[in-house]
Amino acid sequence: KAFDIDSEFPWELRHGVPLGVDEETLCSPGVWPAKEELKGQLPEYEDLPPPGSMDNYSSAVLHEDAIEATFYEEDKLDMVIGPSSIEGAAITCGCLPEDLCAGPLGAIEEADKLRTIFDGAAPGMNDHIRKNTKEKTTCPGLAEEEEWVLLKADVTKAHRRVKVSKKGWKYQIAIVKGKYWVNKLAWALLATMAALGCPLSWKKTIMGLVNTWLGFRIQTKLPAAAVGRLKHRVMVALLRDISDGKRFSYDEIAEGLGRLQWATNAFPLVKPFLQPFWAWKTVILLLINSVITSTSPFCPTSSTHGATDAVADDTTATIGGWFSDLQNPRQVDVSWFFLQLTKDNAPWAFDKSSPQRRIAALEMFGTLLLFRRLAQEDKIGGHSVYIPLLTDNLGNALSILNHRTKKWPCSPILMELVLQAHVFHTPIAIRHVKRDFNIWADALTNSDFWGFCPAKEIVLDISDDSWLLLPKLMLLGKNQGA
Repeated sequence: KAFDIDSEFPWELRHGVPLGVDEETLCSPGVWPAKEELKGQLPEYEDLPPPGSMDNYSSAVLHEDAIEATFYEEDKLDMVIGPSSIEGAAITCGCLPEDLCAGPLGAIEEADKLRTIFDGAAPGMNDHIRKNTKEKTTCPGLAEEEEWVLLKADVTKAHRRVKVSKKGWKYQIAIVKGKYWVNKLAWALLATMAALGCPLSWKKTIMGLVNTWLGFRIQTKLPAAAVGRLKHRVMVALLRDISDGKRFSYDEIAEGLGRLQWATNAFPLVKPFLQPFWAWKTVILLLINSVITSTSPFCPTSSTHGATDAVADDTTATIGGWFSDLQNPRQVDVSWFFLQLTKDNAPWAFDKSSPQRRIAALEMFGTLLLFRRLAQEDKIGGHSVYIPLLTDNLGNALSILNHRTKKWPCSPILMELVLQAHVFHTPIAIRHVKRDFNIWADALTNSDFWGFCPAKEIVLDISDDSWLLLPKLMLLGKNQGA
């Protein structure tokens, strides 16, 4: 318990967790950042229509006997209540019959089983849950692997083993052969786990030097990870079709982009290039097929560290930053820079009504300038080391660490940043700090040079010739009206 911040969560399950349609979902114990924290302002949502019922998909109708058998099995485990009439289901949920929302069921044929799918998006339940969720969660990927282990296990029906409070039952209605089933999930789960242990799916329990996790082939002895052979063939075939100019339907584009986004867990440096998907299809094909040399996640940390900031008003934009190889430098000891951006040297910062609307991109550009400067230093010398950087923009820190952003012009700046990291074999170790702890960089952006040594000022080159990719990307975005 002393090392598990989720140790109290099982006790919250005794009474059931809020589904989130009519009320806010539970917040984590300080694990996930709030949406307000990421955006710097409260997220805005349009008024949503109330959820409604929908008929099952044709795949569920085709396999309704098998789906019905699944519900009877779960009824024995006290995970559902049914079958019953619409009136009986309403009594179970404590609501009126017209308040019941039946989500459409679907069926997916897998190699060894039939998977039943409950679609909460189409009837509108998911939109309400998203609106009532204050935090933004992320899923673990290959980069979160801290230990390389030989044993892999999986909890059977893990997503179905969380009790939902009775208030949300009316949104978990399934209709099979005209009968109503109420998904409540098992309140007796804790007693079952205490008596019998965690319900593992034994067919998914694997031990060996080569293992599969999240769809990736992991060699634990090296260690190394890669996309599985069959899935790699699918990816390469998709990219070749795109490169050859093959036409795709909307669904095929969505499916293909989803596959590529998943594959970037093994090729993280490719993630930013998915933003201008069509324009950079050839580049993505070359990158995904090439051998990408990545630095080890266990490489040492550089003694050089620094921080940046940016400020803008309706007419001006400035960037400032500092760095030092001393562990606890004084202000007079650090090397520093100050950069005044103009419509000539950074037109992208002035293409809106005010540079203030580009503040996130300006701050990420400052991080790029500092990282490039430090990566080029002789003291770094191409060795695989982490360069610790600081920023007071939490959204930028997460975008850089995840190699992903959907905003323009942050996306081309991030592409240049990860390409610089790739060329210099130097991973980016950026950390978020509150503005109160970033006072030196903040002072520089406001042209306050008091306390800094004039002899330690660094002049940075931001001309087009100094970049690997950035000017071409900015020009592409300008031509496409980004």
